Amino acid sequence: LSIAYFGTGDFAVNPLKSLLDLKNSNPNLISNLVLFTKSDKPIGRNRHKTNIKSVNNAQILALENNLPIHYVDAKNDFDHVLNYTSFNMAIACSFGLLIPSDFIRSLKFGGLNIHPSLLPKHSGSSPLQYTLLNNDSVTGVTVQTLHPTKFDHGQIVYQSDEYPQIYNSITDLSDFLSKSGSDLLIHVLKNHLYLSSDRYIKPLKSYKKNFTKKV
Repeated sequence: LSIAYFGTGDFAVNPLKSLLDLKNSNPNLISNLVLFTKSDKPIGRNRHKTNIKSVNNAQILALENNLPIHYVDAKNDFDHVLNYTSFNMAIACSFGLLIPSDFIRSLKFGGLNIHPSLLPKHSGSSPLQYTLLNNDSVTGVTVQTLHPTKFDHGQIVYQSDEYPQIYNSITDLSDFLSKSGSDLLIHVLKNHLYLSSDRYIKPLKSYKKNFTKKV
């Protein structure tokens, strides 16, 4: 696999780390991995004046591992992606921009997305927020295909079990589901579930755990 990984937020870091580990341990499975991410942006009320920037931990991880990085902040920035013809798969995780349909359709194995909810519940851009706002008793993660023109309209490839929702903050919930999503993604890649004939194999029951309510 030659993978274009699209991710920016903290939720995207654990899957990227897992892909790096898999590439290093099994180069016959992943031969190429490139990060497409957003540039660091000023934060705070006076964004046009401050030098303080948001921390892009996916970028930091890529730099630490000598991973190629391309920056995509707007639709026009995708031009260099379309000219980058060596990929056969795209993986998106907390990216926030639609990847061009021509690029997705050009990929032999299409694209995958890691989404922190049990789709179709909480589709869209704020699944973690809605999980907490709705006081959901359970949560989970979905690996779906990338639809060429819409967010969260792909086919479900693999889903986690229902996890008891025990977290009180987006940070804690995001970290837990990011780690779970990493495990699901690696399972999908190792078992070739991204191939259309394998997409609806029943998920393993390997994520049930004993949870203790956080205070």
